[in-house]
Amino acid sequence: MRYLEESDVDVLLTLRDVTEERRLSQIKSDFVSNASHELRTPLTNIRGYLEAIRDAMREGTAPESSFVDVALANSLRMERLIDDLLDLSRAESGASPLEKEETSLSAFLSRVAGPYRPEASRMGKTLDVAAGEGRIRADLRKLALALSNLIDNAMKYGKDGGRVTLSAHIEGDACLLEVADDGPGISPEHLPRIFERFYRVDKGRSRKLGGTGLGLSIAKHIVESHGGMIRVESRLGIGTRFTLRIPA
Repeated sequence: MRYLEESDVDVLLTLRDVTEERRLSQIKSDFVSNASHELRTPLTNIRGYLEAIRDAMREGTAPESSFVDVALANSLRMERLIDDLLDLSRAESGASPLEKEETSLSAFLSRVAGPYRPEASRMGKTLDVAAGEGRIRADLRKLALALSNLIDNAMKYGKDGGRVTLSAHIEGDACLLEVADDGPGISPEHLPRIFERFYRVDKGRSRKLGGTGLGLSIAKHIVESHGGMIRVESRLGIGTRFTLRIPA
C-alpha cells in the first residue's frame, strides 16, 4: 500500500462573491412583496364595498351611493399602480429604445407644464416656467414623463398656496432641468433612499393622495437611459429641488 505524500494532492478552491446576487435577490423579493401589498389594499376595499352593495340588494334596500364611488376610486388607484409598474419595467429593461427628437427648451417645458396649469389653479398654487436659450435632443415623451412625475409630487406635497418652478438651461455640454417647490422639505435621513421603488417619506399621506411610490424611480431610470443623472436637494421648511442633468 502506498500512502500519498502531501505533495501528491492538489487542492483547487473556487471562491465566488455572491453579495451582489443576494442583494438583487432581496430587491426582487422586496419588490414583489411591496407590489402585492399595494395591489391588495385597494382590491380588498373594492371587494368589501361590492359585498356591501350585494347584501343591500339582497335585503331589498338601496345601497349607499358612496359605496360605488369608493370602489371606483380604488379601481382607479389600481390602474395607476399598474401603469406605473409597466412604465418602470420598460424603463429598467431598456426594451423600448430612445426615440430622440429635437426642440427648444421653451417649447418642451411648455409642453410639460401645460396639463398642470388647471390643477395648479384649482389647488391655489403657482406653476412657474423658466426656460433658457438653447435646444434639447432627447426622447421627449419619456423625459416629459420623468418631469411630470416630479411636478406631480411637488404639487401634492408642497405647501398650500405654494409655488412650483420648472426650469431648464444649457450648461456646457449638458442640459439641466429642474423641478423645485417651497414645501416642507424632506428630512436628511430619507434622501439616500428617495429613488427606491415604493419608498415613501410619509406613507399615510402618500396613500391618501394617491401616490404609488414609483414616480421617482421611473424618473431616475429614464434619466439614466439618456446617459444622465438625477439628484435631489432639500431643506426642512425651505423646499425641495430635483435636478436632471442629461447630455445636451
